Amino acid sequence: MTRSVHARPPRVAQALLARLLPAAERAHLLALIDDLHALRRASDGAFRADAWYCTQALTFPLRMMLSAVITRPFPTSRETVSKLLYEPVTSSAD
Repeated sequence: MTRSVHARPPRVAQALLARLLPAAERAHLLALIDDLHALRRASDGAFRADAWYCTQALTFPLRMMLSAVITRPFPTSRETVSKLLYEPVTSSAD
């Protein structure tokens, strides 16, 4: 039995990715990555497309966080730096 060219990405990797992505961007980014998976599946086959998707599930959220840190303006005042270092980290979803 053969699987469809438009088969779903690996479910565990998809669930992990959905959990790690920011809620505000989750639906859009999942749709985009799922579309890229379908294109890779059509051109490279199921195994390679699934391996690519698993890699994305593990690395994409980390790259997003690093990008946000790198592109954030650097604090200039001592008070601002101290505030960033010593205040507890809070979630934006709270």
